[in-house]
Amino acid sequence: YQLSGREDDVDALLKTGILQKKAIRTRGKWMNRFVVVTLKALKWYLSENSYQTTPDGQAGTVFLQHIYNVRIFKDGEGDVRMGKTGIVLEVGKWYKGYTENGARDIVFACKDQEDAEAWYIFLEYARAKAIYDDFLNNFEATSPSSRQALLHQSSQKRPERLKKPDESPILERRLGHPASILKTTGASPT
Repeated sequence: YQLSGREDDVDALLKTGILQKKAIRTRGKWMNRFVVVTLKALKWYLSENSYQTTPDGQAGTVFLQHIYNVRIFKDGEGDVRMGKTGIVLEVGKWYKGYTENGARDIVFACKDQEDAEAWYIFLEYARAKAIYDDFLNNFEATSPSSRQALLHQSSQKRPERLKKPDESPILERRLGHPASILKTTGASPT
């Protein structure tokens, strides 16, 4: 997969596709939605056409730093999810159109287990980056001199300790190298 734009472009598309979103009010109802993941948000639209014609006309948005957990659900987990496989986003806040809403689970059904795993990996990577970027922005805003001190401190030579193979970060173990999912050639966002 390739980013559609520069790596620092927060609106660059990481992944797009049609998923089924579970309705909030109507128990057991699923609706097709065109879903877009960027470096800062997951947005869903009524259709791919509505995204193409009105990119700012999303039906819903979750900023990635507000996603507390992403998990995969499988067939048979819970009475409402029977016959579906997909992802669950546990969010602190989200937006319907431009109206802010509180915490809830947002559930998307995928084509199959492999598709659910791909969405999970992209969301975890993008979420981790968004949280990191948000931290750096807030850290810089609260203490400009702290940033300089941190840069100076990190430039100091420190003794390196030996790492055991099992000490690598979770994403690196899962993906090999997290950035590699964005550098695979020959494919466009799906």
